[in-house]
Amino acid sequence: MNSKPLSYDCWKSIISHVDPNKRLLLSLQSPAARSIEKTVPLKLDKLVFHDHRIEVDETVYECEIYQMDSCDEKPPYQVNGQNELNHRNICDVDCFGIPDYITKAGGMLPGGRFQKNLFGERDSENIESNGDRLEKLKQRLSVEKKRYNQVIEFRPKNDVTETPETIEDNYQRFRTCTFIVSKRIYTNGELEFLKNEDTWKLAIAFLKERIDRMEKRLLPFVNKEKNIRPNFEVHLIKKEGNSETVIKRVKYTGDFHNTIRSIWELMFSRRQSLVMKDFKFILEECPIPMPREQKMKTVALLLAGKVTTSSMTSIIDLSSSPLKQLFLILDSNEPGDVDHEFIRTSKYLTIFERSDKILPLILNLVHQTVEINLLMSNFLTNEDFVSLIRRWIETNKPVGTCFTFKDCGSEEEDIIQVISFACEQIDGAIEVNKLLTIPMRNDKELQVRYQFKKKTVKMTVVSLS
Repeated sequence: MNSKPLSYDCWKSIISHVDPNKRLLLSLQSPAARSIEKTVPLKLDKLVFHDHRIEVDETVYECEIYQMDSCDEKPPYQVNGQNELNHRNICDVDCFGIPDYITKAGGMLPGGRFQKNLFGERDSENIESNGDRLEKLKQRLSVEKKRYNQVIEFRPKNDVTETPETIEDNYQRFRTCTFIVSKRIYTNGELEFLKNEDTWKLAIAFLKERIDRMEKRLLPFVNKEKNIRPNFEVHLIKKEGNSETVIKRVKYTGDFHNTIRSIWELMFSRRQSLVMKDFKFILEECPIPMPREQKMKTVALLLAGKVTTSSMTSIIDLSSSPLKQLFLILDSNEPGDVDHEFIRTSKYLTIFERSDKILPLILNLVHQTVEINLLMSNFLTNEDFVSLIRRWIETNKPVGTCFTFKDCGSEEEDIIQVISFACEQIDGAIEVNKLLTIPMRNDKELQVRYQFKKKTVKMTVVSLS
């Protein structure tokens, strides 16, 4: 029986019916199929970019750095992310595995008087030498290993079966004394918290994991002492439900963020069409570079954290229609940050503002419907609010323009006072029952209404004809 290879058009037809996440895997793992796969429009319900991971519908792809050749025959382990002991975030590591927050501090280990050290504990004395800080950490690890041996050798005396609540309570008491007295071994009284075998096993597992974490945090500095340069890799891990699969491995070159962008570009760049219902960029810690050579179509966009609006202009596709909803929750903004087409033309704009510099951001917005959540701003209780009212009158805003300000932090009397001040300062303004009306040209008026129960101030331009 003769068999013929599928034609180019047949492949495109088949790919168009393949699940989006399977298509992304195909694009990652098969250079030969990548060029065909990217010519077929990719449609998603949701795409979310985070610091080091993305969400595609219900699937998560996360990038992590692993040390592949650790000591004592331990398996590869993650070296970046959050240090579970002192809760410091790690992006990059150097050739020995030392975290970036330490190399940026000149290689000085955290610690000193009343500061958290590498293990998340506070030192009562000021240790100025880096070598002395490292030696103290090694001593601390030695104490933890002695504690572990104490617990291993200890045998609970109580054979009575206890409730899960009692077991958990005794275990938490044991953990608490572990953190409070970190410089010595356990007393007999502290070991007595391990009243039965269940609590005892929990304590063993806890100390074993704690020692493992301590050893891993010390390992980079041991590597440096011995001039050992381990092998590091960036792993792209696919997570669905409770399952995790490594789908791509890349040699780590020292710049984690650029490696992440390269991976995202393999998945998304140079596509003929990428369409989604909901598109979000939520960068809490790291300003990850945006994927290049890609235009993304969406009806709803959310930008939050350290992402900048200017970085989005090259990837937002407005060729078919403007955004229906745009949400901005940005850490820092400048007036020019809203001067972009995808912001100016979106049909509904929501701004979550943390600063007192909101007036330049909203002064020249052309949206008819805007909702502004004032998280940490006194905008409604100062003259900036009056300046906005004046601008609307001067520019003769069109009928239907409506700005809603939500403010749960300001006092009612302060907002009422500013509205009354606006009434006194602007010709023709009238205030009745928390409603300020101001005549405008072309048979219109501006209405400013304060609703205390809803904690909102609404500015609306209405027709009088």
